[in-house]
Amino acid sequence: MKYLLIALVAVLTSCGKNYTYRKVSEFAIDENALDDSAEVKLIYCSRGPDIPEKFDGQIGTITSVSGASFDPFRVLDYYNHYVVMDAGSGDTVNILTPEAIELNEDDKDRIFIFTKDVDETKKIFYDDGLLEKVKKGDKIDLDMEIPKLDRVARDPDFDNIAMNKHKTIIGFVSRK
Repeated sequence: MKYLLIALVAVLTSCGKNYTYRKVSEFAIDENALDDSAEVKLIYCSRGPDIPEKFDGQIGTITSVSGASFDPFRVLDYYNHYVVMDAGSGDTVNILTPEAIELNEDDKDRIFIFTKDVDETKKIFYDDGLLEKVKKGDKIDLDMEIPKLDRVARDPDFDNIAMNKHKTIIGFVSRK
């Protein structure tokens, strides 16, 4: 339990400026590591070099701690790395996700939901042409794959948590 509390602090403080990237091939990908809609508790989140330390609640583009412009609704060109505990089994699992979620101190005790597929409401953010298709009355295909990326954000200050041999699954994390 002591290690879990230490790790939870890492979730809220992982925001260094010395990011590098790992290859996805370094992770033990297992499509069955978590069930769809599994309840999970966050232990760690890598964030990324252009993700703000704190979101300010705005919708749209905001400024990150590095000073770069960041749109919280865009798909990243790298995966964020979450280390989570499956609330049902107690197993520790890595999740790679192509999006950023706002995290704050209240999240240390929060239950999150893991999903394998792109949520219908998020698809508009992943398909730049979707709005135009709607305006034109074109047929909309809501079948969509998770973006296939080849790198994962890594903050070397937290390698003691992030560099592990746990099973890894690609998907999404959202609040319950």
